[in-house]
Amino acid sequence: MLESLVIQPFSLHYDCNDYHIFLFIEGHPEYESVEAMIQERGAGRVFVRAIITGHDKRQVDYLNEPRVVALYKSLGRKREVHYAPMQYAREEVEGCANIRLRFNSSRGEAFVLECRSEEKASGAHGHLVNPLGHSGSISLPVMYPERSANCGPESHVSIGGKRFGGTPDETPRLCEGLRGFYSENFRIGVFSAGSERLQVRQAPGSPRLGERWVYESTTRTRSYEIVEARGDRIWVQGGNERLLAEWTEGGLALRSVSLLAASRERGESDFSLFFEPGLPISSTEDGRRVRSESDFSISIDENAALITGRARSERDGSVVDLLLSPARPGWARKVATAVRREGRTLLVRTEVAA
Repeated sequence: MLESLVIQPFSLHYDCNDYHIFLFIEGHPEYESVEAMIQERGAGRVFVRAIITGHDKRQVDYLNEPRVVALYKSLGRKREVHYAPMQYAREEVEGCANIRLRFNSSRGEAFVLECRSEEKASGAHGHLVNPLGHSGSISLPVMYPERSANCGPESHVSIGGKRFGGTPDETPRLCEGLRGFYSENFRIGVFSAGSERLQVRQAPGSPRLGERWVYESTTRTRSYEIVEARGDRIWVQGGNERLLAEWTEGGLALRSVSLLAASRERGESDFSLFFEPGLPISSTEDGRRVRSESDFSISIDENAALITGRARSERDGSVVDLLLSPARPGWARKVATAVRREGRTLLVRTEVAA
């Protein structure tokens, strides 16, 4: 049974970004908005992920590190991603942030973002961010900035040399004249749609300290080790992931999944998924169909229960179906993950839906 499961079945990614800018594009026939997540890494180095969103809510990613682009593509995610060199500058004027970012789209369009915050970013404006329906069938983003401010009237986007919004006599129709947002310590956890085929290279013979699960795909190896065992519970560490699981009559059940990310402000930040009672993830050995339900919640650092709802586990022989159905907030999307066992191969497929 231990070799027939994926100890961490969810397609998750977590990042902490020093800054985030989001600007509406007023009057463009195809594009609705553009945003950028920025990590300053010292010595003039910066990592930027820019996202262009169309009126159809489809999103395209642009990153300035080829290695990360290759990794994203290898994970089988249903999202277009490109490498693009970035020109970036940031300064503060009387406590307000000015950010300028330039890159070229895959069509050769020159995008220039000018973001000038109206005021100093404040924790009073830090809150769970509504993704506005963007990439609704591809991901469930959970975004929480530490501090935010509105973008001022001089903020604008230029595309191919044409300026959209930001002049004093232009008032965008979106969000009652709001041109965009500027945020600091922007934390984002994402459930992504996609698929991955894993070969089981190692599995515990028993739930003892030091035992490991090792999975291998065409592009990466995932390794998880039991670092603590107490009673019917085990604590598992795998890279930046920490898991708490427990043994039940029906096999192994997840109590929590936490992803850790480096944060310049906090040192370390965590994105956590909790289940009460534990969510069963073991397949059944006798072909019986078993259904279980749990409450679930998602937190980022001390901000608890940002998303809450019901989780369902349906196990039928070699197939395990997991479903997260958020109850609040209303915009949160369902996440369905299916794990199918084919000998020592496990196919993990995730879908996201409204």
